[in-house]
Amino acid sequence: MAERIAGNDSVMRLSQYIGDFHPEAHVNGFAGSNFIALLCRRYFGIKFSFVAMLQDYKIYFNDRVVILSGKINKTFEKNDGLFLKSTKKEEIFESISAFENMSEIKTLYIVAENTIALFDVIKSNYTIVEAAGGIVKRPDGKMLAIFRRGKWDLPKGKVEKGEFYKQTALREVTEECGVSDIEIDKKITETYHTYTENGKKILKRTFWYEIKLNSFETPVVQTSEDITDYKWYDFQELKEIMKNTYESLKDIFLLSVNPDNNNN
Repeated sequence: MAERIAGNDSVMRLSQYIGDFHPEAHVNGFAGSNFIALLCRRYFGIKFSFVAMLQDYKIYFNDRVVILSGKINKTFEKNDGLFLKSTKKEEIFESISAFENMSEIKTLYIVAENTIALFDVIKSNYTIVEAAGGIVKRPDGKMLAIFRRGKWDLPKGKVEKGEFYKQTALREVTEECGVSDIEIDKKITETYHTYTENGKKILKRTFWYEIKLNSFETPVVQTSEDITDYKWYDFQELKEIMKNTYESLKDIFLLSVNPDNNNN
């Protein structure tokens, strides 16, 4: 059942939209359904069990996420969060602002047919910073994680003037991990997260690469960047890392051991 937690008094049901994949909703009017959603004229304020969506973009706000999707698929899963179907700039910004102020809500889903255009709208409200980083893989297949500020992390950093993304990734790995016998293997994916710096709202776009270490060179971590330890891991050891890393990096760690999941 849905629980209304925000919005104004003017609402309407989304029986037609969700009913396409849940036909009994047309007949039953969603009463007792797990797929209740109420649309407010200004923004959604609904916490509910939601239909799983094909995810096109994820934008992280610390350990919380805004998911942009172009469609709802036919696989139903229970996902608590807020839901918005809109292409109006004001509604999108207001929904994100409301989401930022609701710390108990972990996910905001925004659905639009053109997710590229939707993402462009969201980006217009931020200063864009670009970065790159990598998963370092040894000849025996083990991969490198670094321990920074109390969490498992990956080498990464901002793109410097005149650099290509691949160059940034290689430079950051060399600086933060102290290994040099490396080369780019392939691009893994991109991630997005937000933060505030000197009063500016920043959206950081990070390009991730798989990086081959051509030897068994021993890492020397960059302590000036608050890196205190490192770990070579494989699939069996990933669980320990996933318990203590950033939400925005979990997909990267998973892709590192399941490369077939990569769509890029």
